[in-house]
Amino acid sequence: MASPFGNLIDNASSPYFLHHGDSPGAVLVSQPLTGDNYSTWSRSMSMALSAKNKLGFIDGSISRPSQQTDKLFDAWSRCNNMVLSWILNSVSKDLAASIIFIDTAAAVWKDLKERFSQSNAPRIFQLQQAISSLSQNQQSVLLMDPLPPINKVFSLILQEERQREVASITHPAMEPAALLSHHTPHPPRNDAK
Repeated sequence: MASPFGNLIDNASSPYFLHHGDSPGAVLVSQPLTGDNYSTWSRSMSMALSAKNKLGFIDGSISRPSQQTDKLFDAWSRCNNMVLSWILNSVSKDLAASIIFIDTAAAVWKDLKERFSQSNAPRIFQLQQAISSLSQNQQSVLLMDPLPPINKVFSLILQEERQREVASITHPAMEPAALLSHHTPHPPRNDAK
């Protein structure tokens, strides 16, 4: 009879299972994390780890067993180190040097998220400003009930920007001097004959 522990590491559907093709030198994503590309990198990395059934090692749902005497500890440690090596292989050399001594994949993931997820803050601020000034049919988007989904708001913003671009092209700003009319007084007509 197989032990429950054996099932965990031998069962391909277990997060503790390592396929013979899994290696510490594998690169799971095409673009390494540089900082500016955090959102696309984290999404790509999450998909790759999910495909390998290792997402729990970065989201904290598979935590370190409490004691090293636990039979699961070695399997967890091996998988955690594999995920750590995959993360290290998918970041720039400078970033790798800053995370190499962090013990768990979940802690590395959290560290990178805290450092780089705010890079979208200026874009978020810009979108919030655009949303607050956007009006569709003389009605503010913020007054819509219910609030539209973010992709609809983004679409409305783009539509409004395009309309403003077209309006500025079709109605170019007139020079103030062009608005002055030159009036020359005409002598009164003498139509009385």
